[in-house]
Amino acid sequence: MSLGLLGAPDRIARRYIYTIGGVAAFRLDDPTRLIMEQAMWKAATPLLGGGVLDAARLKPRAEVLLAGNAHAPQGQPVQAMDVGFRVGKVARRFRVFGDRHWVDGATGMRPSPPQPFLTMPLNAQRAFGGPGFAENPAGLGHGARDLLRLGAPAALANIEDGSRPAMSPSEVLAPLLPGPVDIMAPSRQRMAGTYDTQWLQRDHPGLPADADPHIHQAAQSAQWNDGFFDGGEEIVLQGFRPDSQPWHSRLPGMRLRCFVAQVMEDGVEVTREVPLHW
Repeated sequence: MSLGLLGAPDRIARRYIYTIGGVAAFRLDDPTRLIMEQAMWKAATPLLGGGVLDAARLKPRAEVLLAGNAHAPQGQPVQAMDVGFRVGKVARRFRVFGDRHWVDGATGMRPSPPQPFLTMPLNAQRAFGGPGFAENPAGLGHGARDLLRLGAPAALANIEDGSRPAMSPSEVLAPLLPGPVDIMAPSRQRMAGTYDTQWLQRDHPGLPADADPHIHQAAQSAQWNDGFFDGGEEIVLQGFRPDSQPWHSRLPGMRLRCFVAQVMEDGVEVTREVPLHW
């Protein structure tokens, strides 16, 4: 079977809904053919790092989530490199460094020279964050000043915004997360709405009436699309091949169709098509 099926019930604005999604995987060198679902999960699971591919919640727009590794060009170790992607109009770039730590220089604390690397995982563990940093507790770099006071080594994040590098062990940077943001992160929870007595009486167990449905967007907002994809959008990936060549591909042009068989109150089964976004 080439398609997986995701679904989840929800309650929004005092209405019960059921969100349905199809999961399809394809090779970048041949977007006209889907690969088998079992092969997709075998390849995707190690890259998810224990995370969720999709929670099957209603999203107001499409988004792009990235999981993989940066590869040094021509198979030669590098201290730093740029990687990036574009899917249709959604584009983003990252500056990827080898392992670094803060050292005491003539003008104060500065990052050490990056250790050369061949591959670097692009995940939350390599982005800015750390224990006590709610937006990305799995990351590196947060609390560096406290570690230095204790005489302990203090690492820097491997993934940064090339236009906004780390300059001080005291600063707090916005983590660049190519993959999903945890549902409990402040950037998503501020869209969760108000959980109070009114919610218990009127909206429970669904979202509060003042919730922003963008809470279901798992990617950072820089990776949101304006609306949904139509299929056929161009894909460009730079920095993900050892031969330094970019990947050029497209989203599959095929469209999914979904049919639901529903048993009505009179016992009659009615089959109808559910419209999908692409």
